[in-house]
Amino acid sequence: MSVWLCQIAKHLWYQHLRKANRETELPEEAELPLMPSAEDEAVSRSGQLDMLRRVHELPEPGREVVYLRAFGGLSFREIGDVFGKTEIWARVTFYRGKERLKQGGCDDEK
Repeated sequence: MSVWLCQIAKHLWYQHLRKANRETELPEEAELPLMPSAEDEAVSRSGQLDMLRRVHELPEPGREVVYLRAFGGLSFREIGDVFGKTEIWARVTFYRGKERLKQGGCDDEK
């Protein structure tokens, strides 16, 4: 009998905890995410276009590796498979392309 009552009490306690979790109140000071202004969106869009132009100026195969990694979401192993190279090659090529973008200079490769 006592085991049966303990089981009932345990299940009632779990039910109470689940109900309490569902009923948690939001903090009164919760802020809604701010919508960017049209000006902010235009500046952001301009920055994105500038970045795409700079990526497009990268020499091959760095350009393709950056595209596949940044915009295609491929892993370095997958990029290496696409080019028939190793994962390390893809990592190094992406790093070099990223460094060229940081420097701002996209001169042709030597």
